[in-house]
Amino acid sequence: MNTYAFFMDHFGRHLLRPTGDNLVDTERVLNMSFTNRAGKPQRLAAGWAVVSPRGSRLQLDIPAQGIETGAAGTRFDAFAAALREPLPAMLLAFDKKPLGIDQLFVTYDLRSVRVCTKDGGETFDLAADPVGMYHRNIRKVMQ
Repeated sequence: MNTYAFFMDHFGRHLLRPTGDNLVDTERVLNMSFTNRAGKPQRLAAGWAVVSPRGSRLQLDIPAQGIETGAAGTRFDAFAAALREPLPAMLLAFDKKPLGIDQLFVTYDLRSVRVCTKDGGETFDLAADPVGMYHRNIRKVMQ
């Protein structure tokens, strides 16, 4: 399964009706606005998401069937929890600028974990000495 099919199967299809073109649909999800529970439009512009076959979670509180929305905790807490579960998983960190489809990565192995961000993300071996911000903070939460 490619990255975009993984994203759509376990996350995107819960936010829009898929057209069958996973690349186009993934880009639409990452760039569209959603109506939050207060009735206001909101993009995936802050917070985090964990995309997983065991159940996806999104910090943004929007009505969506099939994924946990309004999930509590920091991105470091959420990513550490996801890495304790059986993989694969996709770890997404949202910022004001939309996450590009070229930044998506599915983590299948703890020796090559990637947190996807608008700037490309951070890739690390979870067992190695921490080198980056996400690596340090996720390891701190997991200890």
